[in-house]
Amino acid sequence: MLCHQKIVPLLQWDESKTRQQYHDARRHVDDPNEKKIPLNEPLWKKLRREREKREKQNAAPPQQQAKDSWQIICEQLLAHGVHSQQASQKALYKRGRAEGKSFRQIASEMEALKRSYERLIPTAKF
Repeated sequence: MLCHQKIVPLLQWDESKTRQQYHDARRHVDDPNEKKIPLNEPLWKKLRREREKREKQNAAPPQQQAKDSWQIICEQLLAHGVHSQQASQKALYKRGRAEGKSFRQIASEMEALKRSYERLIPTAKF
């Protein structure tokens, strides 16, 4: 029992009796996500880096190219007809784009397909 009384106080952790831990800058662990900025960087490099950063932020978004008139015609032909006709027009359009055909060639093929559908539907009055 006497031995037990001598050991128990030594097993207790007392914060007031330990030395205060100070942050040592030499033992600092770098954050891998933090971008390192050189401390002794020349002024001209700093100004160049800041200017490039500003230009990157203020860069104009790429302008969308103007659509070709044949491309507009193809898009209008895609909306013509009933669903099954639109599906076949879309398949013809995708196949033409995959083969690298111009919008003019695709539009002429789609127009020919549209005319074939119109021949199937009687338009004459009885």
